[in-house]
Amino acid sequence: MKGTRVLSLLLWLCLMYFVGIYLFVGGFLLVRMEVNRTSTCGDILEPGDGSGDFCGSQPRFRRAVLIIIDALKIDFARFDPSNTAPRPYENKIPVLEETLSSRPLQSRLYTFRADPPTTTMQRIKGFTTGSLPTFVDVGNNFASSAILEDNLIQQFGKTGKRVVFMGDDTWESLFPKKFHRSLPFPSFNVKDLHTVDNGILQHLYTTMMGDDWDVLVAHFLGVDHCGHRFGPDHPAMADKLTQMDSVIRSVIDRLQNDTLLVLMGDHGMTDTGDHGGESQKETDATLFLYSPSPIFPAPLSQTEPDVVPQTDLVPTLALLLGVPIPYSSVGQVLLPLFSPHGQTGSAVGGLSQLEALWINAKQVNRFLETYSSMAKDIPPESLSQLQQEFSRLSSEYLLTARESRLPSSHLVSALQAYLTSVRDICRATWARFNPVKMAAGLVLLASVCLVCFMMSELSPALMREKTAGLLAPLVVALAVGACAAAAQLLTRGYMETAWCLAAGAFSSEILFFWRVCRLSPPAVTKNGAKASKLSRWLVLRRLLTPPLMVPLLRCASLLSDSYVIAEGRVITFLVLSLVIYIPIHLNWNGLLLPPSPDPLKSAGLLPSPALSPSIVRKESGILLACLG
Repeated sequence: MKGTRVLSLLLWLCLMYFVGIYLFVGGFLLVRMEVNRTSTCGDILEPGDGSGDFCGSQPRFRRAVLIIIDALKIDFARFDPSNTAPRPYENKIPVLEETLSSRPLQSRLYTFRADPPTTTMQRIKGFTTGSLPTFVDVGNNFASSAILEDNLIQQFGKTGKRVVFMGDDTWESLFPKKFHRSLPFPSFNVKDLHTVDNGILQHLYTTMMGDDWDVLVAHFLGVDHCGHRFGPDHPAMADKLTQMDSVIRSVIDRLQNDTLLVLMGDHGMTDTGDHGGESQKETDATLFLYSPSPIFPAPLSQTEPDVVPQTDLVPTLALLLGVPIPYSSVGQVLLPLFSPHGQTGSAVGGLSQLEALWINAKQVNRFLETYSSMAKDIPPESLSQLQQEFSRLSSEYLLTARESRLPSSHLVSALQAYLTSVRDICRATWARFNPVKMAAGLVLLASVCLVCFMMSELSPALMREKTAGLLAPLVVALAVGACAAAAQLLTRGYMETAWCLAAGAFSSEILFFWRVCRLSPPAVTKNGAKASKLSRWLVLRRLLTPPLMVPLLRCASLLSDSYVIAEGRVITFLVLSLVIYIPIHLNWNGLLLPPSPDPLKSAGLLPSPALSPSIVRKESGILLACLG
C-alpha cells in the first residue's frame, strides 16, 4: 500500500511536468504544417482561362546575383553624412548611398523585415520558400534538415537555370544536390571571422565573369560572427563592414544589363550581437536592389513601402526571372519593380503591376485552400472572410479583363490589401510567440519543482498521513479542466487543450499544497528526529545551495537569444563547478574519506552523517565517473 502511494505521487509529478513542458512549448516552439506540393509552369490557377499562369511572359532578367551578408541590419547599411563621429558600425558602407543618389532608377534600399525566429536556417527557408518557417515545421522532413517544401532554388533548377552557390555550408544541408555548382565553407566556428568570406572572394569575381551560371548565391558570414564574438560596437565590425563595402563595389562594377543584384541580410542583431528573437533590432535587416539598366519606372516616391517583409522577395524574384512562385509562398510582389498597367515604352518591361498581383493572389488563394484542408490552426472565421474577399476581387478582375478596360487603382489596392491580410493572419497563427503560454508553463514547472522539493523534505509525513492522497486533487483537476473547456466553447466557439490541462494542473497543485500545509504535527524528518514547524517549510538559505543553484543558472542561461553559441562552455563550467563542489562538501561532512577524530564533531558543532561513509563513497565515485 505504501509503495502504491509513492508510485502514484511520482506519476502525478511526472504528469505535472509534462503539462508544464507542453504549455511552454506551445508558446515557444512555433509550429506549422508543411504543404509538400510544387508549382509548375503548366499550373492553371483558379479562376483561370485554360492557360498556364506561370512562365507565360518574357522574364525581365536573365540572371540574378544574390549576395547574403549574414546579420546585415539596416543600421549598418544607412549612411549619414552629418555624422562626424560615427560608431564602429555606422557609415561603413557608403557605396549604397552613393548608388542611390547617382542612379535612382536603377537602385532601391529597403528595410528587410524578418519574421521570428530570426535564426539563420529559418531565415534562409523564409526567403527561399516565401512561407513563415517556425522552429517545428511538421511535414515529410522529420529528422532531416533538407527543405522539401517548394522553394526558389528548386524552381530555378526545374526551369533550367544553373544555380551556383558559395559560402555558408548551411545551404548544402538545406538544398542537397540542388546546385549546378557549389563551394561551401564551414560555418560552425563563430570565432572565425574570415574563412568563409575569404573563400567566397577567391571565386566570386571569376565566376561572375564566366557564362556557366544563371543565378549566383553568395552567403558571407563574417559580420554575423563578428557580432557574436565582439558585438556590433567594436573595431573588428568596422573592418568587416568596410570589407563588405569593397565587395559590393566590385560586384556592381561586374554586373551586366540583364542581371539583377539582390543584396540582403537574413536578420539583424541586438546591441550585444545576439539574434533569434522578435525584437526590431533582430528582425530589421537590409534589402538593396540594383541593375545596370533601369528597373524602376520612376524615382523613389512616397507611395513606395519603407519596409519589405522577407516573404515578399520570393514572388517578386520568381516573376522577374520567369519561374513559378513556390507553392507555399504567402508573400506579396514588390510593385515598384513592375510597370503600371497599360504603360507603354517602359524600361521595366515584363508583367504589369496588376498582372503580377493577380497571379500572386491566385497562387496565395490556392495555398490557403490546400493548407486549410490539411490543418485547422487558421481560425475558420478568418478563412471565410478571406475566401469571400478573393471571390469579390476575382469577379471584379474578370469583368475588367472581359471589357478590355483599364483597371481602377482601387482594384490594385484591394489586391494588395487581400495579400497583406493573408500574410498577417498566417503570421498571427504561425510566427508569433505566445508569452502568456510561456509564462504559464514556466510558473507551472517552477511550482512542480517546489512540490518535488517539499515531498523530498516531508516524505515521512506524507507517507504517514492518509489525508495527503491524490484522489481529491485529481478529481478537482478533472472538474476544473472540464469547466475551462466549457468556458472556451461558450465564449470562443472552440477549445484549446493546453489551457484546459493548465487549469487542471494548477488547481491540482493548489489543493495539494493546501493539504500538505494542514499535515498534523509533529512531522518527522528523514533521520527520524522531530522537526519544528519552521523546518518543514522552504527556507531561502536552503534553496541557495550549490546543487540547486547549478540547475537554476542553467535554466536562466536559456533566456539568451544566442545561448546556443556559448552552450558548450556554459554547461562545461557549471558541471565542473558541481564536480569540484561535491567532493569538497562530502569530505567536509566526513563522508568521502575514512573518518578521523575531529574535535569539532565531538563537540557537536558539525552534523553527523546519516548514511554509512562507505555507501556515500561508492555513490560519489559512480557520480564522478558518470560526469567524467
